[in-house]
Amino acid sequence: MAISYDQVNIWVRELIKPKLHSSYVQMKPLLYVLAGKTVANLDSLGDPQAGVVWGGAGIGRATMLQQAGSFNHRFSYQKTEADASSHVALDGATPTATVYGDDLVDNAETRWTDFWGPLRLRKDRLDAAISSGNNLRVASLTEAAVSMGFNRHLQKHQSELWTGTLTEAQQDLEVWPNYIGIQHACDGTGTDFYGGKDRSTETELRGKEYTAGALATAGAIASGGTVPLLRMVRWLKSENTTGGVANRYAGAGDLAITTPSLWNVLANEAEGQHTIYDSQTQIPGMMLSRSMQYPVIKKDTTLITYDPDCPDGEFYLLSTDFWVFEVQKGNNFAIDEWQKKWLNDEGGAKYLYTQIHAKTRLTCYRPDLQVKITGLTVA
Repeated sequence: MAISYDQVNIWVRELIKPKLHSSYVQMKPLLYVLAGKTVANLDSLGDPQAGVVWGGAGIGRATMLQQAGSFNHRFSYQKTEADASSHVALDGATPTATVYGDDLVDNAETRWTDFWGPLRLRKDRLDAAISSGNNLRVASLTEAAVSMGFNRHLQKHQSELWTGTLTEAQQDLEVWPNYIGIQHACDGTGTDFYGGKDRSTETELRGKEYTAGALATAGAIASGGTVPLLRMVRWLKSENTTGGVANRYAGAGDLAITTPSLWNVLANEAEGQHTIYDSQTQIPGMMLSRSMQYPVIKKDTTLITYDPDCPDGEFYLLSTDFWVFEVQKGNNFAIDEWQKKWLNDEGGAKYLYTQIHAKTRLTCYRPDLQVKITGLTVA
């Protein structure tokens, strides 16, 4: 009996797409929010013929269309302040600018990250399935093997979305060896590089980072995170050392993510005062057919949830309008054709092999609107 690998790969893709939806997107709150209200956006994930561009609600449409699929995703940031407005008296002279508007802008960039997961399948076991005369047995064997390898591949993406970091030299490479993850993008110490720029001098590319100790001194928190902390870091004036992101952009701080244990502290405080949606309840304004798998506290206009990959003791207040997640067309969690090792190499071992691969990119246009709090403990 001849085996149709095209048919086998169709079955395999049917196995992979639900895992991308459930184990990846619905378990990653940031990706879920970036996917937005349209189920069609989720359906493009894992489709070899489609690319993925999620997020960017706060970014101009022309900019997004220009960057989608590009070799490097370039984004502009404000490197210095423009001149302040001045009152002009009756018949008075209008003010003059000291700097040109186009000199206020500089560009940074992110590039593709290409993760590949190798996979092998023994020929003898495949032969036994083929000899049965049932293509479903071949597909079942392949599905089981791919499922294990794909789970490991997803774990890599999931963890690196948080903890991925790149040195200055690595950010000069044409294809990056990792993401610039959420933890790195939100860093506010100014001692690293983001988008190829030195944040010790390009301060507009820094996140807003606070320690629990500093916030406790300011009266925002005790030893653990509290719901009023959100208002502190969102709404206070920018000159205050513990907040101000919403003064720079009204929609800032719409998604808060922390660890499961710290989220429990917030949930206990929110009980009876704020709405808590369970894992099977649709969040108003989000997708109707698929929900995020973690419970969510609704405070003001902020969704508060958790992610098991969030680093210990940390709390993130993200402005999702300025995040963009992309998957390159043709490299959309694809499985390559199965290769016969014993035919490709003289004396080659009796197994088939392939690769699972995804070329992805995570870009934050406004690190200055992202808040990172460290050193929190459960009390």
